[in-house]
Amino acid sequence: RDMGGSVSKEPFKAAISDLINNQQAVASLDDSFWERYWSDPNLTSHDIFTCVTRTHINELMSTASGNLTALCFKLVSRVSAAVSTACSGPNEHVIVLNCVRLLTRLLPFLFESNDWRLLFWTPAHISETSEQNSPPALAQVLLDALIDLLFCPDFTVISKVNTGPEKPDDLSSLDTSEYIWDIGIGCSRSPGTTPQIDKNRTEIIKLLITCFSENLYITTSDHSSIFSNNQWLAHFTSANNRHVLPLLTSLLNITCSYDPVGYGVPYYYALVSDFREELVESSVNLLSVLFNYSPPPGSIDISPQDENLSPALQVQRETKMA
Repeated sequence: RDMGGSVSKEPFKAAISDLINNQQAVASLDDSFWERYWSDPNLTSHDIFTCVTRTHINELMSTASGNLTALCFKLVSRVSAAVSTACSGPNEHVIVLNCVRLLTRLLPFLFESNDWRLLFWTPAHISETSEQNSPPALAQVLLDALIDLLFCPDFTVISKVNTGPEKPDDLSSLDTSEYIWDIGIGCSRSPGTTPQIDKNRTEIIKLLITCFSENLYITTSDHSSIFSNNQWLAHFTSANNRHVLPLLTSLLNITCSYDPVGYGVPYYYALVSDFREELVESSVNLLSVLFNYSPPPGSIDISPQDENLSPALQVQRETKMA
């Protein structure tokens, strides 16, 4: 990276140092403090992974635990807030991507620690206007936001916004079956895409895979106890996730429509500005995780009325019966 690129990372490095060395509680600090962690449009995934080292994260976990907790809550809150605005505009895109990258970096280290593993299963309390008696867990808020953002017009799908004064699409009520990513199952006409949209999808999918990888960091003794069921996957594949089926078909269509020979050059995306191969690779990995997930017996109750319950598990059963 050139000298200008190196200089551009200095504010982010300083922000990480501040989080480690700041002895006061940072949770209540104003937006100017927190925006340094996600507002830089020049930051890349590589920058975040190189600037936030294992040593930094271990220091945060051991000597600035309150600040690390505040950072995790702020990151999830910022991603969730983007859903309410349909992640509209380039600035929101930058913020979401940087938050997603930072969470992808942090989560594996939290999963390794018995003291930190349950952080994301504490009540979120990230909305001052919430009227819920029992707020959802931080992990549930994050997963719900990520699945919404995977079908966000102009961010991860081509927009179908009507011309006129209407506000941006409301992601909470968007019919995502109309936004399947590629031609194939449930989509008879190619919806189109752009390299940036493919890249945005890949970033979010990588975070989802990271969330679902918790069991990789758990010891054998913990596997036989309360962590025997992956709570991240249990929530994501539940009936509460109305986007599971559009996402599964999108992942399948992206994978099956891809021509691996194509230009005749392996890892073509690494040579030119074409991120489709990287998206396909991430899609295959996410599909593998979803199709290999089996909840413990009795953990879900399937009735004839639950037609939309855990489509990933339904596909598994249909495959086994075939």
